[in-house]
Amino acid sequence: MFTDLAIVLAGSVLILLLVLSFVQRFSGVVSPVIPWSAGTFLFGLLAWNRIAHFARSYRRGANPGALPYQADDRYRVQVACWPDQVDNLRRITPDSFEPEQFRAILSDARYLDPTLPVNFGWPWALAYLLVQSSITTESIWLLSATVTVVAVPALYLHRLPTYVRFTPGRLEILRYPLFGSRGPRRQEFSLRGPVRLSTRGAGSVRWTDEQGRHRVLSLLFVLNRRQAVHAALAAALSDATVPTPE
Repeated sequence: MFTDLAIVLAGSVLILLLVLSFVQRFSGVVSPVIPWSAGTFLFGLLAWNRIAHFARSYRRGANPGALPYQADDRYRVQVACWPDQVDNLRRITPDSFEPEQFRAILSDARYLDPTLPVNFGWPWALAYLLVQSSITTESIWLLSATVTVVAVPALYLHRLPTYVRFTPGRLEILRYPLFGSRGPRRQEFSLRGPVRLSTRGAGSVRWTDEQGRHRVLSLLFVLNRRQAVHAALAAALSDATVPTPE
């Protein structure tokens, strides 16, 4: 819960620094109303998202009579969830599975694999440093070029229609071509090994691949996250055999 407040505080400081720097450097070129309005909008989005989550977390954690699942190495599949989700998730068994897929906004794995934990933070830090450094140069042209440098690769990385698909014992990421000229490009991961599923925050699925690398797929950019959590748990529990797609 307190992580949400820390995120709001840190985000507010970063937004304030960017707005103040922009106003100081370009006060004679751009009206101060524009950066302050943009900063207020970004802060509103951040506060709405994290404070609402904080309120839900406090309300859910206020019931001492129900406890969430805890990490227990005796079990291959482990779940961390809120008390009011226990009964619902407990109904999912190895034989209660139906393959499902969900629309997602994930980067192209050829350039930035979204399942590798190392790729979570550094793109955001790089974008902030580029924008901040361009502001300090007092050049509106350099600022425009920097925004373009940040925006164009981001749009390119997320250009393909992408789906996350859960089948028995497997997680797949399908990236379809823009004009449907061929089949989707597919990433496949086995969920037969240790799997940790969390419904906290946006939710995540953690597992170890065949090479022993730890992977995590955040469900932040997966649509219908609540149902995706159920499908991920069912896929990890299912012992059914399915043919490998060609």
